[in-house]
Amino acid sequence: MLQFVFCAYFVGAIGTPQGDVSLGDCEAGQCDVQLLQTGKNVHSSLSPMSAHFVEQNSHPFSQRGRDFTGSSYTPNTVQANFSAGPSWIWQNELKEQVRHSPLIDDQHNIYVTTIARIRKFSSSGDLIWTWECPLEEGQLDASPALYEQSLLFYASTGPVGRTLTLFSLDLQSGTVKWRQFVQDTYSCHCDSPSVFAYNGTMVIPLASTDPSFANKSNTLYAVSTQDGAPFWKYIADEATWNFQGSTPGDGTILFGSQCGRAYRITFGGALVWKSGPTPSTTPGVKCSTGGGALGPNGVFYVNSNHFADPTGGAYVDAYRVSDGTLLWSKKFDARHQGWQYPAVGKLGPGGPLAVVAPVGGITSFQQKVLEGDLQLLNAVVALDAATGEELWRVEEAPWPNAVAAGDEDQLQIERAVNKKDPRSELFCLPDIQGIPLLAGDGTVYASSSHNGDLRAIRDTNGNGKIEPGEVSVFSTKQCFLNSPSLARGMLVAAPCWGPMYVFKE
Repeated sequence: MLQFVFCAYFVGAIGTPQGDVSLGDCEAGQCDVQLLQTGKNVHSSLSPMSAHFVEQNSHPFSQRGRDFTGSSYTPNTVQANFSAGPSWIWQNELKEQVRHSPLIDDQHNIYVTTIARIRKFSSSGDLIWTWECPLEEGQLDASPALYEQSLLFYASTGPVGRTLTLFSLDLQSGTVKWRQFVQDTYSCHCDSPSVFAYNGTMVIPLASTDPSFANKSNTLYAVSTQDGAPFWKYIADEATWNFQGSTPGDGTILFGSQCGRAYRITFGGALVWKSGPTPSTTPGVKCSTGGGALGPNGVFYVNSNHFADPTGGAYVDAYRVSDGTLLWSKKFDARHQGWQYPAVGKLGPGGPLAVVAPVGGITSFQQKVLEGDLQLLNAVVALDAATGEELWRVEEAPWPNAVAAGDEDQLQIERAVNKKDPRSELFCLPDIQGIPLLAGDGTVYASSSHNGDLRAIRDTNGNGKIEPGEVSVFSTKQCFLNSPSLARGMLVAAPCWGPMYVFKE
């Protein structure tokens, strides 16, 4: 059951839509949208507000980025003892690829998604149910979302994911509540995007048929969480790679593009503002797999690579939510690139509000020994959220291989030889890290896409430096594609090739 709480902070009034507008049934921002949880019609060109209500999500880790803010911050904590090992393990006996963070519901049940199946486990490790995607409906490309008592996701099949089916599963039984085909000439950009769920609305990224976008996602497609009925579409002027949405709870959605632009649209699919670097006109350009996260201070932070910058380092750009003004921009060197989303939250009770940015070099799918400056760097960097000033950083040891741990040539050959399901992948080809996860006590959980280390990082003495005794490491030896998940007293981590590890107090 949905609850509502009064939001104590205000992120800014919503102005009249300008520039791009949504397609479909919305014309120039004049579309009325049914907000299902309130039963009220809210105009997409929302009038200015002095306060707003925020939907309260009772699930402690409901979607990629932890919740509807996409901040990857949680007030929950866990005293996980990595040296003692996990409390229990799911061995991933079928050796399926796990591309997404496990989700955790309000009963601390765990949902792990592979390319073909979704499994629900109890917090103690009992398998409750398994849902298998029918072969004819394809594979599970995106991170699902827990919404009320449903699990929302989609499957794609055919050349470049031309046929998409949206699903809602009942959390208790694992049975299908509804399924809907996407009746459109759009396709799936099938890497590692996510479903965004809020406001009675399920939003997914689609790739347009425009050849300049080369099958990358530049369209947001919104449907009802109740039955999958279409609501609206919004077409951006730049693509996202691995879409993740955010909302302050004021009737708008924020998202970042692969090259550093930020967008704010209404829940009617109309543009409020867009800001950032000029979009590239080069067909098929790929800047990054990064994007944006919303802070509690009314600022939206985007971590990416800028197409127009030939030096190739990461940018962290801070945009004011109210009007899209760029407040500050932090530039990194060429060996520290922006291939992942940031996290935003306080570094513990009484600590500073920080943007935690993953920056480094990305692996490929062809094994090759790297030497000297060609070795790949990987860092977790905490920045002051108000100024962009660096608070601290932790560097991994340079990675001497062009492929990630678990993607080595011999393992790819073994997967090809033993392949029984045509949907099975041969390599993970991850980003540089999973999204950092920031806990309420100031611990940052970092998951490496190079060596597969899961690290708990905390500046315990508050001196602005991370010392060896302030980092705890659990080595999985398998690369991560996305972050661990956290509920009160429980941490769940799933590397790309498994197993899934659960640490409990």
